[in-house]
Amino acid sequence: MKSKLHILMTTLALVATLSYAVTKLHGQNNPAPAAPQAPGAPSAKPKFTKNVAVHKTIAALEEAKHELENETQDYGGHRKLALEQITKAIAELRLGLQFADKK
Repeated sequence: MKSKLHILMTTLALVATLSYAVTKLHGQNNPAPAAPQAPGAPSAKPKFTKNVAVHKTIAALEEAKHELENETQDYGGHRKLALEQITKAIAELRLGLQFADKK
């Protein structure tokens, strides 16, 4: 009886944890809809309808690059290497977008 109760409690804890994680991930991928804007008003962010994930990734990399550029610590030269790799990644993604637009 004790072992069945232990298995049941462990299963319930696992299900609750997974449910919470899925709910949080779902909320991150589906943000709340933005408030309606007046017609003709400029939007705060450009809205991409194609290759959304790539555009979001480029924006995140540009933000990370900006943060690293403003960092004062060098981290043993790793900050410079990271900045170079981020720059290359952004360039590759932009090339990929150009290729996708040709199709």
